[in-house]
Amino acid sequence: MYKYHSGLTTGHRFSARWYEWIIDWKPILYYRNHIAEAGTRATLWAFTNPLITWAGLGALAACFTGAIKRRSHTALFILIAYFSQLLPWVPITRATFPYHYFPSMLFLCVGMAYVFNRMLERDEKKGLRHMVAFTAVSVALFVLFYPVLSGTQAPDWYPQYLLRWLPNGNWIF
Repeated sequence: MYKYHSGLTTGHRFSARWYEWIIDWKPILYYRNHIAEAGTRATLWAFTNPLITWAGLGALAACFTGAIKRRSHTALFILIAYFSQLLPWVPITRATFPYHYFPSMLFLCVGMAYVFNRMLERDEKKGLRHMVAFTAVSVALFVLFYPVLSGTQAPDWYPQYLLRWLPNGNWIF
């Protein structure tokens, strides 16, 4: 597999390096409807939920702390699993895409479950409030981004002004 991936040299406008995946810096465009009704557009993008991506990185830091300070085998397993999915892509120089990161996302979610479990152990009521709030915001973000995740036609202003979070121009919904 390494020989195949390291030998390809073709580039692509929506390719992204591994370090761009981990902060959801550059999504990939699958579909754009150029003949949409006037004042609307339909696009289909692949990217991760920003809250899960960014909070998941914080959860990995908590797992690292748990693995070192508390000698938690669970936290160590989560770290090993996450990095075993990500690190093989680091030396690859060919065009790679955010969907290569999707298996790693699973372990960000497991890392967040580890953190929420620790919160529940410390203060069940407060931990439960944090979990419910986090889940509600995650669902709200899914609903907000649904038009560009599904290819649903939306007004031009919607993706242009509500969904462009990063100033780099990569999120060109």
